[in-house]
Amino acid sequence: MTGFCRRFGSFAMVLAFGAMLLSCSGSGDGDGGGGGDDRVRLFFGINNDGGCKSLVFDVDVADAQAVIERNGNAVDCTLNAALTNDGCDATFTLINNNDTLRVSITGCTIPAVTNVFLCDFVDADISELTDQTVATCSCKNNGCDTTPPVCISEVQDPGSCEDCDNHIDDDGNDLIDCADPNCEHSPLCGNVGETSTTTSSTFIDVITSSTTTTTLEPTETCTLTYRMTTDVTAGGLSWETDYAGTDGGFRGKGSAVKCDSIVPGALAAFSDNDHARVLSSGLVSLSGIDGPADLVECKFDVVTEPLISDFDITVTEATDVDVNPIRPFPAIIIKSLDCVPVTTTTTEGNTTTTIDGGGTTTTIPGGGTTTTIPGGTTTTTLPGPTDTYSITFRLNSASAPVGALQFSVNYAGAPGEFEGTGGDVTCTGGIEGALFAPNDIDASRKLSLGIIALDAFSAPVNVATCKFVANDEIDVPTPADFIITIDDATDADGADVTVGVGAVVTPVH
Repeated sequence: MTGFCRRFGSFAMVLAFGAMLLSCSGSGDGDGGGGGDDRVRLFFGINNDGGCKSLVFDVDVADAQAVIERNGNAVDCTLNAALTNDGCDATFTLINNNDTLRVSITGCTIPAVTNVFLCDFVDADISELTDQTVATCSCKNNGCDTTPPVCISEVQDPGSCEDCDNHIDDDGNDLIDCADPNCEHSPLCGNVGETSTTTSSTFIDVITSSTTTTTLEPTETCTLTYRMTTDVTAGGLSWETDYAGTDGGFRGKGSAVKCDSIVPGALAAFSDNDHARVLSSGLVSLSGIDGPADLVECKFDVVTEPLISDFDITVTEATDVDVNPIRPFPAIIIKSLDCVPVTTTTTEGNTTTTIDGGGTTTTIPGGGTTTTIPGGTTTTTLPGPTDTYSITFRLNSASAPVGALQFSVNYAGAPGEFEGTGGDVTCTGGIEGALFAPNDIDASRKLSLGIIALDAFSAPVNVATCKFVANDEIDVPTPADFIITIDDATDADGADVTVGVGAVVTPVH
């Protein structure tokens, strides 16, 4: 069969479109990015609850079976540019017969949550390195952790190792949300006692325990539908939505924002910058998008129902199917804005109470509780076993950095189904800024996943996570139930790459 990657004409179209999205998502901040070679660039950060007067990392590279890049006798490591600008000094030294990398940072205040330094590796496994890395902090204030959790990632943000409220094992260490050490100092996961409530300017996140009653402000969840109104055929489109004029936000964060393409066969990529209050969106279609046409639907959660005029849309790039620029840009608008009250459901035994408007959430001892909270957060407390699982597909090995990957998963022997069907299967991509396309064919019990990235990605890395619902709570799926076949894998130039992909099964409670 014709390869998924090769149908993009040696990546000409994808690379052009990827450049559009890259300009929106803002990858890199001066610390350096992928250089197109075989190195693995890893960022080391901390997640503390107080600043440090000095900080020491000990990385046992020998026990982690990692090979660090060397420039003669010096390791290829660099202090975070922001810390350098703040006056920090760093030394990178190999000790214990070159088995351990010691990094010492002095001369400044190191923020509680920060990227600290990066190193280039010839070979490295992030999970092994994390197990073999210890940070020691000389605390500047009371309450700070003298041995803060360490985050090692191909992404610079220390929080990227584990999103503490998405019910997914983001960093592939078999620990989810608050069970992960990287969430130790998250306000979502502290010593919350009976009730813990964290309030931002827009949303309220609640962690419930037994015998808890929480009163929430009435909120609404809205569906935004984007439409291209110009009579033109586009092969690639990208646009930005400024939503600073609202008191809400798009559900999800970063590339995991809850937006979906409604153009048949198109690949979509999204990046939500909560701080700037700007959503970047992009679509690419081999066959073209014939306007006028509906493009994308997104979930948006608010306290006060917004107007369409509260959203400012700017088209940033448009090309035809041959990657020729379209000028002037096609017009993209929000066609409709449909809002409904948030619904809260509480279950005790066989009794279910539904309260519209987000009014009250009650957790009762001995019963299961599911609560939808402003901002799209869902907190679920379930007693006993579960029938829901997170299936994480991990790129374990690759002969070169990967630019595009397509593989299929035969789950005929698995005791259940992936949630959703077709292109609406509940799967999320794991590569920041990449185009991701899932397709589940229930009849043949086959899931297909495709990833295309402008910046090639290296193993090991999680490439996708899907939600799987078992037939019951007794028959538990295992990795062997998911038979993975690599359909196509290439580097950024379209050359073949040999890869290995495995499945990790994690129960979702």
